[in-house]
Amino acid sequence: MPKLDKTTASAVNNAESTDYAPLPASTYNARLQGVEVREGQKAPYWSWEFKIEDADYNGRRIWVNTSLSTNAAWKMREVFDAFNAEPDTDTDELCGQSVRLVITQRAIESGNRAGQIGNNVDRVLPSLHSDTEEDDIEIF
Repeated sequence: MPKLDKTTASAVNNAESTDYAPLPASTYNARLQGVEVREGQKAPYWSWEFKIEDADYNGRRIWVNTSLSTNAAWKMREVFDAFNAEPDTDTDELCGQSVRLVITQRAIESGNRAGQIGNNVDRVLPSLHSDTEEDDIEIF
């Protein structure tokens, strides 16, 4: 029978979890990690990757997809508005900035996880704090 050596076993033990347990429905603080262009069935879309910053789920990743179809322009506008950015802003300039994500649960409709409960990002909202402003509160 095979057995992992200590170095490989340690790497496996420390590997990032692929836990697909859905986040509870709520509004979460999240920071943009990056945006990728992908090909969709009807039109190309952008996949926005966020990392949750709330204590219990800190570091969990979640994605928001925005189609480049003119019928879905409202969703792209919602995301840019959440960053207080114009739609012609380079998304590289948005990386590292925070927003709030309204996350719900839903049944996954297709793929190898069909029927399981997953998450959906219903809305992307502006952050309640500025990423560039420093706190004006002085502690004495």
